[in-house]
Amino acid sequence: MYLFLSMLAVSDLELSAATLSTLLKLFWFNACEIDFDACPIQMFFIHVFFLMESGILLTMSFDCYMAISDPLRYTTILTNSTIAKIGVRLLLLAVAIIFPGPFLIKQLRFCKAHVLSHSYCLHPDIIKLSCSDHHINSIYGITIILITFGVDSLLILLSYLKILMTVLVIASQYFGHVSITTSNCTSTHLTAFLLTGIPGLEDFQIWISIPFSFMYLLAVIGNGLVVAVVAWDRSLHEPMYVFLGMLAFNDVLLCTVTVPKMLLIFSQGSSLSTFPACLTQMFFVHALFLSESAVLLAMAFDRYVAICSPLHYATLLTGSLISKVGLALVARSVAVVTPGVLLILRLHFCQSNIIHHTYCENMGIAKLACNSIALNSIYGLTAALLTTGLDFLLISLSYWLILRTVFRLPSREARTKAFGTCGAHICVILIFYTLAFFSFFTHHFGKHVPRHALILLANLYLLVPPTMNPIVYGVKTKEIKMRVLGLCSQTK
Repeated sequence: MYLFLSMLAVSDLELSAATLSTLLKLFWFNACEIDFDACPIQMFFIHVFFLMESGILLTMSFDCYMAISDPLRYTTILTNSTIAKIGVRLLLLAVAIIFPGPFLIKQLRFCKAHVLSHSYCLHPDIIKLSCSDHHINSIYGITIILITFGVDSLLILLSYLKILMTVLVIASQYFGHVSITTSNCTSTHLTAFLLTGIPGLEDFQIWISIPFSFMYLLAVIGNGLVVAVVAWDRSLHEPMYVFLGMLAFNDVLLCTVTVPKMLLIFSQGSSLSTFPACLTQMFFVHALFLSESAVLLAMAFDRYVAICSPLHYATLLTGSLISKVGLALVARSVAVVTPGVLLILRLHFCQSNIIHHTYCENMGIAKLACNSIALNSIYGLTAALLTTGLDFLLISLSYWLILRTVFRLPSREARTKAFGTCGAHICVILIFYTLAFFSFFTHHFGKHVPRHALILLANLYLLVPPTMNPIVYGVKTKEIKMRVLGLCSQTK
């Protein structure tokens, strides 16, 4: 598994190296030209590593299939030598498939425009500039897509269908009727987890519930108003406000998944949560948290294009692109969190069923298992770094580029106006990532931090951002503030 992951990382690095050179030259130095001979070479490497990426993802799905569906034969089939051969064959196959491409390009005559509407060279974009017959190139490109990505996608889908069937069989055998053997060899059945709330603060939970209730109502009402305003007012159907609507809708779901159960525990004491309900809550907590981070990244990209490349803003950030971004962030969240749920399903629970928390989350459940949770820990840490961590780095890069552009503006008024459009987003980013990273690092490295402080912090980083976001945008964004006030006055 980790060897395949290393292959994927190397392929990602090579793919980035093949594209970033021209992309950064274009964005930073406005260097738009690329040599005619260099363009097919770049095209060759991009397509080769893209094919390798697809092949590696296919082998990783096969690796998961073997590990779950046929674990007894896993080590005998997927040996180190076999994995090395797979890697070499994937590279050779990708080279062999893409090798004819540059030669087919060389056969074409180019007598029209030589402008590519892209930041790097791709086969379909190059052949469109030709004034000679390029049917062979088109057929070649479509055939490659069908026999590589098409077949890979079908095989990956088949693998995960097989995995899902196996998991469902395992779940029906174990988790509907899990036995825990005690020290005197008697058995009981684990069908639910007991959520205790904040350990050590049981006597104060009823008082803690008061500010938490107020924050939850404020989050639901405030974000609900933002969603309603953006949805109903056609003048706000612009990328910046659509992303803001996505963020507000995500915030309502994120706090609703956790807060009602939390308030029930605060008011009535420890509460039982069935195993399926606990897994479902865990899934939505982590998926919605990841989608929140992804929306903030999309909003940073929106500000980057608006300030650094305003002439391309309307053509780049179209309605169809925003829809695709919305679907992509949902798909990413589901794809990242689903393996975590499957890793929980493989665990055997033979210890206590008490979770000292107010909601179900990945490691809180995993720590109750009696078999090794090393894989769960590694996956959780890796997923956090490659999603939320990477999002934060890309947001930081976007704002570094924005600052670089703003300080080059000639007038002070222009700089002030540019900063004004980013002020609300910067505040939201600081609130979200400061609490998230502080909670993450104290959980993993704060060995001497009291448990009640960790649980309180884990609740706050899911509740404070949804509460503060509509307030920040209401104060900082004139359009939102005026529309909300208008909506409230109409209801009166």
